[in-house]
Amino acid sequence: GLLEWFGTQKCDFFIVDEEKISELILSGEKQKFYDYLEDTKQLLREHEILANKVYTEVFFRLKIRKGDQSYQSFSLQGLNTRMEDYVYDEGVAPVYENEIAVTHIVAEKIGASVGDTIYITNGDKEEPYVITAMYQSMNNMGEGIRFTEQAKLDYTATAGGFGIQVRLGDQDQDFEQIRDSIKKIMPQVKVQSVREFIDHMVGGVSEQLDALKIMILVIVICINILVVVLMQKMFLIREQGEVGMLKAIGFSDQAMIAWQTKRIMLVLFLGIAAGTLTGSGFSKITAGKVFQMVGASEITFVINPLEVYLIYPLAVFIVTVFACMVTMQKVRKISVQQINEMD
Repeated sequence: GLLEWFGTQKCDFFIVDEEKISELILSGEKQKFYDYLEDTKQLLREHEILANKVYTEVFFRLKIRKGDQSYQSFSLQGLNTRMEDYVYDEGVAPVYENEIAVTHIVAEKIGASVGDTIYITNGDKEEPYVITAMYQSMNNMGEGIRFTEQAKLDYTATAGGFGIQVRLGDQDQDFEQIRDSIKKIMPQVKVQSVREFIDHMVGGVSEQLDALKIMILVIVICINILVVVLMQKMFLIREQGEVGMLKAIGFSDQAMIAWQTKRIMLVLFLGIAAGTLTGSGFSKITAGKVFQMVGASEITFVINPLEVYLIYPLAVFIVTVFACMVTMQKVRKISVQQINEMD
């Protein structure tokens, strides 16, 4: 899911206390982060919030080098996490303190690949690490270095953290009730669902997607209406003589409206079918490239079949056909005498 693309593991919700995170950063001590995690877990359990696992991500900005090529990268170390629970595209999860995983973009910046030994400046020392895995991330335009929990990093250089992630036990616990309970015992914190966390990370874009989809649908329908109305008016001007002749031999206005409408319906149906069938492929070429710009090297699009294959195509089809029928009412104004206008 999207959560793993932001350099973290799956969880049920986040507890963000910005003042506490600032305090931990200023302390420069790794153990204080562990103490905070344990205290939070105990506090939740005391109030019957059965947290099975409580963990966090601490991040740094560190210089990574291979040969003459170097790069200053966003870097992460998970506390109370397991390296095998992260998602990797290549290689295997780092295990030892001198092993790391890097994003594809960082690897490209320094010309490294899985199995290479690189050097990272940690505090005032430059130390060797082996790249055992590659992953994709949408943090900091695709930057990322992932250290094992055992790696001895300089916590006086901590740059921040995501807050606390909480994974609940197997018991059924309602999130909204949990949020209310936590706000009572820790009024200074923000409690975010996974969706809210992702919205925060991407600037609230996902909240605007529903409105954006409707806006795009309206724009497409308006363009279709304009094109169909223009085409039908051109047909009527060009084929006035033919229409007059058809009226002379007994065709009714309704029959000619139906004939022209069926012609548009056939073209429209073929266009919608082609667009629907090829939409996924074009999405990877267009929208997929946008995600690649922010670091996601491979995107899997999840399609809502009801919307993509039924609701939107049907809405475009019905409105466009209706516009065609309204425009073709002008057939009634063409008289038999206009048969003389045939070429």
